[in-house]
Amino acid sequence: MLYIRTDNQHGAITLTPITNDNIYLHCNRCGKMIQVIDLLDYFAELGEADFEDDIHNICDECLEEQCEREDEYVKTHYHLEK
Repeated sequence: MLYIRTDNQHGAITLTPITNDNIYLHCNRCGKMIQVIDLLDYFAELGEADFEDDIHNICDECLEEQCEREDEYVKTHYHLEK
């Protein structure tokens, strides 16, 4: 079994088992807590991403919205040839 180790401010160590229903992503953009339903699929989608990467800080909905805005910006500010 895999565990998450956390140290609280008083120095106490807590080991929590990783289960199918206790992994969540906190979106820094919208503030929602999103449950990660399938941890293995989640990591497979991330590929080589590191836990320090910003990809872990945004939910799929906000990521999609951000990508749409970036695509629109590129379309309006750059004339890309097809």
